[in-house]
Amino acid sequence: MTISKLKKGYKFEDKLNHILFNPESSEVEQDTAFILTNDQSFDYKSHEKFVVSGAGEYEIKDISVYAYDSGNSGGFDIAKIIIENIGVCYLAETINAIPKTISEELGNVDLLVLEISSMSLFDNKVEMIQDMEPKQVLLLDLGNGLAGFEKEYSSEIEKIKKLKVKDSDFTQSDSQEVKVITLE
Repeated sequence: MTISKLKKGYKFEDKLNHILFNPESSEVEQDTAFILTNDQSFDYKSHEKFVVSGAGEYEIKDISVYAYDSGNSGGFDIAKIIIENIGVCYLAETINAIPKTISEELGNVDLLVLEISSMSLFDNKVEMIQDMEPKQVLLLDLGNGLAGFEKEYSSEIEKIKKLKVKDSDFTQSDSQEVKVITLE
């Protein structure tokens, strides 16, 4: 799976499909499998694509999606996607703690996709990483959050153009340090 940054959103690509996450309308392509968005202003009607915008359980082109509303969003603010046998968990910037019932349902998380901004409670974000024990963390910086996160988090943050992962990347020993990445 490859994850890349778009102008506004992010693209998750597997061998057969690609999924757009919080894209601008102009970023939707012909071969987009489906769109995940918690942006209430997204223009759903201008695209003939399946749009996940609310809490629920979905199966789309062999990709499982579980979207949760922690009570703060009116749509979803936590999601788990299983793509190419990789458990990807998304946490919106507004999440500072995961409700216990949702945490139990999430199960194993290989890649944690964590939104941050200058308004984030960074100690809470670091605590969630420690509690969830993902193998990798992808930070989605919504605006000036990286510097604040780096002060709170003691490990180095790798800055790359695209993230390429496969399920074997997550079967390594549990003793390895969590790899934290952000896309430029």
